Amino acid sequence: MDHAPKILVVDDTPANIKVLDAVLSPRGYEVLAAANGEEGLAKVASEQPDLVLLDVLMPGIDGHEVCRRLRADPATQLLPVVMMTASGEQEKIKAIEAGADDFVLKPFNQAELVARVKSLLRIKDYHDSLELERQRSADLLRVILPHEIIEELETTKGVQPRRYEDVAVLFCDIAGFTGYCDGREPQEIISKLQELVEAYEELMVIHELRKIKTIGDCFMATCGLLHKVDNPVLNCVRCGSDMVEVVKQIQPEWEVRVGIHVGPVVAGVLGHRQYQFDLWGDTVNTASRMESNGPNGSVTLSRAALDQVAELCDCESLGMAPIKGKGELEMFRFVGFNEAGPPPSGGAAQLWGGA
Repeated sequence: MDHAPKILVVDDTPANIKVLDAVLSPRGYEVLAAANGEEGLAKVASEQPDLVLLDVLMPGIDGHEVCRRLRADPATQLLPVVMMTASGEQEKIKAIEAGADDFVLKPFNQAELVARVKSLLRIKDYHDSLELERQRSADLLRVILPHEIIEELETTKGVQPRRYEDVAVLFCDIAGFTGYCDGREPQEIISKLQELVEAYEELMVIHELRKIKTIGDCFMATCGLLHKVDNPVLNCVRCGSDMVEVVKQIQPEWEVRVGIHVGPVVAGVLGHRQYQFDLWGDTVNTASRMESNGPNGSVTLSRAALDQVAELCDCESLGMAPIKGKGELEMFRFVGFNEAGPPPSGGAAQLWGGA
């Protein structure tokens, strides 16, 4: 715990609050006070104490009802509660049934009270650390996996592989990156590559693409996979054009190639200790070949991809390219949008503070 533990004393007798403050404050606890159950619940919500010392007999809402309400609220169901009363064993049973963690008889023994407070705060620290670790793991999982996949994983404890139709797949690779790395310091290389990947991730958001992974200097993304868009290829073309422009701002020595294809894919999660959401199929292979066989500084489309944007884009044929398992397929270089096409996306400008 990185702050002085806050203990809320809920008691309608001011003298009792004063005594508890005199016992706890010198031991490093911050003591808060509430004169009745309603005020106590309000103080719990506003002050978020680490522990509550709760009198049983109070006007209005008694201690049992306060405790039951705390236990019914997910935000306070694990908040340590110690109930205090002058009654005996029967009252102790009622306190436990109401959800109290511990019970102290009045007049209380100071050493016993402090020991019980310390014990419950240690348990709270342990639960808090577990919750923090759980949250960190959840945050990391959200970075690795799409939220739709996380929901399925949490609900069913597994993810079923599925076939998805009409998915646009985009590959982007830095031309000559291996040669560029020779003779340069790792810090310089990774710094620029990190800046580029972060910029590309922002473009994914702007153009409704989903990053799948990076493999070295190769960036892979999809559009229309887990949520539908009107024209996934169009989104990829606009994003790919921005990717070509953005690299000029970050590292003028680099040129990228972008390849796009559209078709069915199989998607699923591999691994147990290290999850990875990935895609498989001819669509992925063809998109990769469009990139690797395309010219530097350009966006290259397959015939299937061009067919979805032919009325919007001007493209030129680059001839045939060998595709493993498919023979040769014609490739097309994106030249620009025609009069029927969309206006400039402005994606690259947004990254540099433009419109």
